[in-house]
Amino acid sequence: MNRPASKSDLAATGCAKVYLRPSGARHHGHVGWAFSFPGGGYLTGGVEMPNMSLRLWQSPPKMGFWSLVVENPEAAMTGPPHWERWNSRYDLYKELPVEVSNAPAAMREVKRVASKYWRLIGQNCMDATYEVLRAFGAEGLPKPSMVWGPIRFFNDIEAPAKVIKAPIADIDITLYAGLDLSDKRYSILDNFGCPDLSNDEWENTARSVVVRSGYLALYKDTCFRGRYLKLSPGMSMNLADSEGEFKCQSIWACDGDFDPEMVAANPVVVRRTGLPSGPQRSSSPDMPHSIRGRGLRPRIEFA
Repeated sequence: MNRPASKSDLAATGCAKVYLRPSGARHHGHVGWAFSFPGGGYLTGGVEMPNMSLRLWQSPPKMGFWSLVVENPEAAMTGPPHWERWNSRYDLYKELPVEVSNAPAAMREVKRVASKYWRLIGQNCMDATYEVLRAFGAEGLPKPSMVWGPIRFFNDIEAPAKVIKAPIADIDITLYAGLDLSDKRYSILDNFGCPDLSNDEWENTARSVVVRSGYLALYKDTCFRGRYLKLSPGMSMNLADSEGEFKCQSIWACDGDFDPEMVAANPVVVRRTGLPSGPQRSSSPDMPHSIRGRGLRPRIEFA
């Protein structure tokens, strides 16, 4: 945030980005920002309100403001600094080209946002994102006072939604209770060379998934049997349409490629771990059993 401005920062083409965490703010969503510098790099940031409660306002030291100058903003948005990365990661983003950008003005607005009280109405994550990117020169952003919630704010931006696929571990997979990466999240993370992360009697409902790194097999039956769906690194998709759901009863994740049929054929190699467990595994506890997608969800077309 302390990058000195130069004359080349003015009247130059640039890129503004809006990031969305659909599960944020009790599933109303949460947004953050990034804008480019003409000489390279981006300034990313957001106001996280990490302990979201029924507060109407919060002072600057406690509102979770952060900002970083980075080369790869999508990698930065996998988890803001100082927070639980699996829980605070942003899932989607949209890009807006800016014909005449003003990085110094946007940086001044970032400093102003950092010093202002967070308010539920009039100075929340949407207002901060809108003010910073409008100062940068972005057009086509909906006025926060005219939309209901960050997901609607994100949807009303006329640009394609893209999935953030930057991994933070050797195995980095997220299952979502709702369609289009919405609702509760269940994270499968491992960064210790673990050969498998498995659960042979999985009871959660997954309706969309992103495999950022590693390989994943979802089985219709328990004990890794029956029909299965295998996903490779970089894949993201909805597992069911809006009228149905994909119900899998066992899952297997690995940092290397594997044959899903061999897992069931050789149960002696299967470790009945049951996610989450073990000191070398980190899994999000925030998807309870039998949760179903609800409410607003972002509009996204998976590539």
